[in-house]
Amino acid sequence: MTDLVVPVEDGKSRIFVNVSSDITEQKRTEETLKNTLRSTVEVLSVITESRSPFSVGHQKNVSRLASEIARKLGLGEERLGFVTLAGLMLDVGMIAVPSEILSKTGLLNDIERRLIEQHVVKGKEILEKADFFRPIIDQIYQHHERLDGSGYPRGLKGDEIILEARILAVADVFESMVSHRPQRPALGIEKALLELKSNAGTLYDPNVVRTCVLLIESGFTFDSN
Repeated sequence: MTDLVVPVEDGKSRIFVNVSSDITEQKRTEETLKNTLRSTVEVLSVITESRSPFSVGHQKNVSRLASEIARKLGLGEERLGFVTLAGLMLDVGMIAVPSEILSKTGLLNDIERRLIEQHVVKGKEILEKADFFRPIIDQIYQHHERLDGSGYPRGLKGDEIILEARILAVADVFESMVSHRPQRPALGIEKALLELKSNAGTLYDPNVVRTCVLLIESGFTFDSN
């Protein structure tokens, strides 16, 4: 406990008041909250990825790429931190999708596809349960929206989609294409970059695409584990 002696003017005379400030306890509380958040994110991430072996490492990789894109685009430290966190929680709504659909090796039918698309809605519902996730809810909810309005769940267009979600969209598409999926093998870096370049300005934010391409061409790689 730290005692602070503060001078106070009452209009006639000057008096001194002892103010107790438990700085150590405040720091301890902040550290506890950070640890709680970190543990919560790790648990939800593990649960999400356990639903399908093909998704292991996906959120971590998206988080890394998205945070590097955000850094290159000049986002401040706070926004950068939230993008990193959102990447780690990107597909938390997949918890609500049947595992047999997530691991299906054939093409998805319309019903199965709609169930998959609901993961952003379910993710929003899950994250709304905790106040400390509020800054990233829209990022996760909007990361499948596309500039031309062809995305989901709301068909948002252009600047209706927040920048962070546009960053996550590009990172998500790239990581998904260079990774194995139940329906197909990995498509490779060249095809992933071609997808982004071909649809920059139509589906994806051109500035985000440009930044992502420069990162990949300069040697950015995902962790091997």
